[in-house]
Amino acid sequence: MSTDTILFDVNFRPGIDRESTQYASKGGWYNGDKVRFRAGKPENIRGYEKRVQEAFIGTGRSSHSFTSNEALKYLSFGTPSHLYVYAGGKNNDVTPLRTSTTSSVTYKTVASSTRILVSSTSHGANVGDYFILVSSATVGGNHRFLNNQFEVVSSTPTNFTFNASIASSATTTITTRSKFQFYIHSGGSQNIPELGWGIGVYNAGVSITGARAWNSPASISGDAQTQPLRQWSLDNFGEDLLALPREGRLYVWDESAGTGNRAVVVSTAPSASNFMFVSQQDRHVICLGTHGVASGFDPMLVRWSDQNDYANWSVNVSSTSGENQLGDGSELITGLNTRNQSLIWTDNAVHAMEFVGPPFIFNFRQLGSNCGIAGQHAAIELDGRIFWMGAKDFFVYDGAVKALPCTVRRYVYNDFNFDQKEKVYAGTNQEFREITWLYPSKNATEVDRYVSYNPVENYWTFGTTIFTTWEDKEVFQNVITTGQEADGDNYLYTNEPEDIYTADGQKQEAFLESSEFDTTPPSYGPGDSIMYLDRIVPDFTINDGGRVTLNMKLKNFPNGEIREKGPFFVTPTTQFIRTRARSRQAIIRISTSTGGTNWRLGSFRMDVTQDGKR
Repeated sequence: MSTDTILFDVNFRPGIDRESTQYASKGGWYNGDKVRFRAGKPENIRGYEKRVQEAFIGTGRSSHSFTSNEALKYLSFGTPSHLYVYAGGKNNDVTPLRTSTTSSVTYKTVASSTRILVSSTSHGANVGDYFILVSSATVGGNHRFLNNQFEVVSSTPTNFTFNASIASSATTTITTRSKFQFYIHSGGSQNIPELGWGIGVYNAGVSITGARAWNSPASISGDAQTQPLRQWSLDNFGEDLLALPREGRLYVWDESAGTGNRAVVVSTAPSASNFMFVSQQDRHVICLGTHGVASGFDPMLVRWSDQNDYANWSVNVSSTSGENQLGDGSELITGLNTRNQSLIWTDNAVHAMEFVGPPFIFNFRQLGSNCGIAGQHAAIELDGRIFWMGAKDFFVYDGAVKALPCTVRRYVYNDFNFDQKEKVYAGTNQEFREITWLYPSKNATEVDRYVSYNPVENYWTFGTTIFTTWEDKEVFQNVITTGQEADGDNYLYTNEPEDIYTADGQKQEAFLESSEFDTTPPSYGPGDSIMYLDRIVPDFTINDGGRVTLNMKLKNFPNGEIREKGPFFVTPTTQFIRTRARSRQAIIRISTSTGGTNWRLGSFRMDVTQDGKR
């Protein structure tokens, strides 16, 4: 072995590149999780912690922050069954009520069972709906329900059942007067593809003669239909909150009445809509996919309220209310405000909606086609440009619609659950000029992955996540997310608080793995020699008490045998690492060793010497 050694720098391009093989992506990073790049150098991202220790009901699907006229801060968020307003360190339930009744009902209980049956002919509840029960009587020997909230677990037209928190001490049947406050009907927690054999109930039909036989599939046209999950569109009208559950009514939460107040229906608004937002420049409430003034439901219809009045939807000479049908698509998906206009997406195109005043009120023009959006919350604005995730590409609108070059596009879309694409959620992190999309991977029904893009430094990263919604620090001092833990409980989180590098107190896994690189220094000529790697001189910034793990994968050929070296540990005082390895190509992997570690990589230097051709 030659005694001539050379110490040379090994640097990598910022961002992750997965568009080719690990060998063909020379000079870059190939894999990672919970890392970002600043000034071209990688570092692990900060962690998160619970903002509210009490779990909320359902998975977060939408969130929106706003302030009152008195500068009080609020974050609203919706789940398949509930609507919440976070304020004063508490998640306040403001879910609208479908009905409130006080009547005599019959309870039936069985000793040692938590299940309670309620006989009532006027409940109208579905499985999965929630209600508040007030009864002064003792039920089942040991239950008294005073403003307790329960979920309906089974339902018929004449009765329903729910589970108490503890088992009944006796088998009883009791009739007593009770007050029930039924929440609006819950929505689906996921998109369910409805194929021919499961699209309707057994023997379903419009009449006796039209009923399906037991062995006949339902009649459908085209591809499989999909039962949509419950999404919420949330926006503020002044200091009040407007909320619309997908395929539902418009509701308003009056901020001045306090967090003990529930949202109530805007009875004059369209009877059902798919999405809603407020055109903040001109203060019109805009519904997408809705009922027309003189027609039924139209998935391509845009309808708006009178200016400065979310309750006036009448079209007449004294109102600026109106409607307009758009084209190039089968349904309107979502809308978003941007500079002096709003963008509206169909499943195939994007349109601009501009306020022009009477008599036309709004002007519409199509901006692009074959650029539809993945879901209602898949678009976001950063620095005056609109970015969104489509079904096959990422897009940007900066005066023109363009497909966004993406170095991880193939990786993301090859591991994407298209049946659950409506769960894609876009957010920004203004502190680092990042856009993040949360999305479900191929084998998951819930969001478990993220992909981030930095348009300033032009790099992409990806990784795993528990977050389902994302709200940047426009109102609060930190990014706030909703997330689902491994046990299924859902919480509100503060994301990336200062100096926190743990996952709610636990170790946060973060790693970065390079593409293959030649171990031959450039000054040695073509990289066909096997090199002896004597030392690595790491250039890390690591916090006191932190530790980083280095592993190496060594190869002589792109498809050759992989030999692993390590783990090697790097602390703030590590000067060099003795590797004593031989290879033509190498891969370096950096990972977080201990909880609370904050690391940033400058570069690597390697001490090598030529070691023959084979």
